[in-house]
Amino acid sequence: MNLDVMKMIYYLGYTYAMDWRTNFNDSILSELRRRKIPHQVLPNSDWSKKLSPDEEDFILSISSRDEDIWFIAWVYHPIMKKLQFKKGKKVSRIAGLACNPFEKAFIYGFDIKDALKGEEYFFSLYDVILFNSHYGLEMAAKQYPRLSHKFFYVGRPTDFERLSPYKAETKKEKTIAINHRFSIEKMAIIELELSKQLIDKGYTVYHFMGPEQKSDSAIFQTLIDMAEKNGVQFLVTTKKEDYYRLLSQCSMVVSTSMSDMLPMSMFEAIYLGLIPIAPNHLSFTEFIHKDNLYEPFDLKQIIGIIEKSPLRDHPVFTHDKRVVMDKILSVLMEG
Repeated sequence: MNLDVMKMIYYLGYTYAMDWRTNFNDSILSELRRRKIPHQVLPNSDWSKKLSPDEEDFILSISSRDEDIWFIAWVYHPIMKKLQFKKGKKVSRIAGLACNPFEKAFIYGFDIKDALKGEEYFFSLYDVILFNSHYGLEMAAKQYPRLSHKFFYVGRPTDFERLSPYKAETKKEKTIAINHRFSIEKMAIIELELSKQLIDKGYTVYHFMGPEQKSDSAIFQTLIDMAEKNGVQFLVTTKKEDYYRLLSQCSMVVSTSMSDMLPMSMFEAIYLGLIPIAPNHLSFTEFIHKDNLYEPFDLKQIIGIIEKSPLRDHPVFTHDKRVVMDKILSVLMEG
């Protein structure tokens, strides 16, 4: 597809919130504007609920052409059941997968057959599905081989420049940041014991949370209470500016997660100068140096890496929004 004849990109993005969804929308739209690519932003109500009749009628009334692009950020958006019949290439991207064996549904032993059927059905409605990580693409291709020709790796579009004002913060020695959810698939129990041992060795441990993450469930509220008794400081931030400022003051960032498609929280910490420590698993191996990776669940190895604090290069800039948009446009031009 030649961009000279691409008449329009219709972008149906994520609902705006103080998290990665807003970052994704802003990164994509800022690049479309910078490149002067014709586009129209469509109403982006919560994808898990039905659009209002007015919103649905408006979207379906658009007279698209074969060369146009429909970019639907939420791959499961119900509008696709009708939008699939309109002219133009249908494109989406993957933030999470039902077939991920480390997601909560698998861990709790739920029957996910219907979820897998639904995921395969929605994937079948698109011409192109973009992936943040090779790990995610390979997982989806294994589960849905007949659809694998639709799958393309492009990376996660990240606006690193917006973090620049916070890079000047002074680092506090022996200060650990944990900035993923406190929940079962993030190995909260491992984090609890790791934090206890680190605090006993004189480290300060901060666990960053958004206000909506304070209590995942009664069980995890109990674990949070235990962690606080051990000395973990849970920092609940309501403004991104406060989060970035406090995060940038930490010297290291640690992940105990066993379920991450590609964590923007780790990207942000690395850009702000924190030393990353993460499992030798999932997508972490794609952007974190091997010297900063540990075998999952090995507390002794995690602490050993923290004490060494290896300074290495980590190729997060392959996910800069400009680099990723180049890849996205290359994929769109193939058809």
